[in-house]
Amino acid sequence: APAADGAAGPAPAVSAVVLCGSSGGSSSSASSEDDEVDPGCSESGSPGELPDAETSPAPRALREEEEDSGGELSEEAAAHEREDDGTADAHGAGRGCPGGAGCPSGITRVYWRVGDGLGVGYRTRVSVDGLIFVTRVTQDLALVVDFHVILVGLRQRVRECRDRDDQLAEAVVQSFQEHGYSPERDAGLKLSVLVPTMRHWIGKDLRVPYFHFQQLRDALAAWRRLDLARGLDRRKGGLNIFQWHDPVALWRKWQAVREEFVRCCVACGRNGREVARWLDAHYERQRPRHERMLESWNRGRIAQEERSQRRFERRLQREQRRSELAAKSSAEAVQSTRWLVERLLRSWSHLQERAAHARRREAARQAMAKRRAAVEKARRAKAAAGAARQRERERRRERWRWMRRQDLTMADLLAGCAEKK
Repeated sequence: APAADGAAGPAPAVSAVVLCGSSGGSSSSASSEDDEVDPGCSESGSPGELPDAETSPAPRALREEEEDSGGELSEEAAAHEREDDGTADAHGAGRGCPGGAGCPSGITRVYWRVGDGLGVGYRTRVSVDGLIFVTRVTQDLALVVDFHVILVGLRQRVRECRDRDDQLAEAVVQSFQEHGYSPERDAGLKLSVLVPTMRHWIGKDLRVPYFHFQQLRDALAAWRRLDLARGLDRRKGGLNIFQWHDPVALWRKWQAVREEFVRCCVACGRNGREVARWLDAHYERQRPRHERMLESWNRGRIAQEERSQRRFERRLQREQRRSELAAKSSAEAVQSTRWLVERLLRSWSHLQERAAHARRREAARQAMAKRRAAVEKARRAKAAAGAARQRERERRRERWRWMRRQDLTMADLLAGCAEKK
């Protein structure tokens, strides 16, 4: 690393350690090696422009790094330093950044060593759906807290107008101006884009090299274009991504993400061929894993097809059994219906016979009643005639006796004739 302006002696060695915490403070443990380190706060990225912090005790992680590196700039810190000031090579451009530990949101404390002294600075970083905002390193913690408050408030604005680049760029500027700061001059704001769900393709997540604030619209455009990599998360219930996404669609999406990532790196001054070669190398490293997953997916698909075929055969057998049972039931139903119809016909015939017999009996009864009535009428008529003849005989006998009386006179005879008249 270059020496600070006006510093005497050889160039100081720089070793960076990042400790991450929530806004308003920092944690007490060092971050993982995937955490990005920005040891300088000047535009050139030189750490020498910050005052030395010789009185600050070196943390244990820093002392261990000093012993391991022998006082020289560690490879990881150097890669971070080159990456932040825009001079990283293709490998730095494609350096993975896990979404959890690699891109923390909050205030970050940075240590660097200048000679035997120790410098400490702070910066803040906020991620909004893969769009990363990071400020320059400064020793003024209160200023960094202000920047962090601004970026946290900006997060909601970004989500509200994420589909409109003009309003989004204006929202970034206004968020700082409302607090009396300039995003470029005071905060040294830089932007990057985290490309998630890349572990399937290259084994790690990708982060686009930092865009300076002058490239704000380019960063927003890259963020929007690289957002197509989202939605490829592995769902619960399976470790194979091919269970949830089509292999051809995954390949096309990888080509689109690769092309866009190379374009973003070229826009940031990186060598596009080197970046593409780096991506292809990492992709080739993952090829055996892809082949194993694809083979497992193929076996699963074949097994699924076999299960589907067996289910289809079982369903066909069930349908056949149901058809046979339905045919048998239909035959039984026809037989039962025929038997029922025959039974009804027999019952109807029997009822008809009974009705005819009843009608015959009724006709015979009525004929008998008529004969009896006629006989009774004849008997009564005969009896009446006999009674009339008897009365007539009695009347004649009585007249004969009357006419044969000894005391009969002519007057009695005339009176008898008058009565007879």
